Amino acid sequence: MASKDPSNIDKHIGYKIKLRRVDAGMSQEALGEKVSLSFQQIQKYEKGANRISASRLFELARILEVEISYFFEGFETSSSYMRMEDSAPIPKFLNFVSSNEGMSLNRAFTRIKSRRTRRALIDMAKSLAG
Repeated sequence: MASKDPSNIDKHIGYKIKLRRVDAGMSQEALGEKVSLSFQQIQKYEKGANRISASRLFELARILEVEISYFFEGFETSSSYMRMEDSAPIPKFLNFVSSNEGMSLNRAFTRIKSRRTRRALIDMAKSLAG
């Protein structure tokens, strides 16, 4: 009997969808509208709770302007097991970048044109973090 629990690949693809959606400055509602789904369904995809069909993944890749392979990057497979590389940091990172503070910081940072200024800001953040 097949397990109903999300597999690591379902979770990984969900994380990649969320990462790209947030990077694009798109809400779950906005993405849902573009694929004729509710934001709740997008949320379930992002958590890996619901599997995504090949046709839906193709549609999401088109809307999020990535290649299909993007969703599988960083996922390692072998004949005996499947695992996510560095799986622990991904949820913390996604929680931050999808928060209001994270999105505000990302938007402001990407508007800075000077590479030198961006580097100085990163160095300052590292210094403040100790």
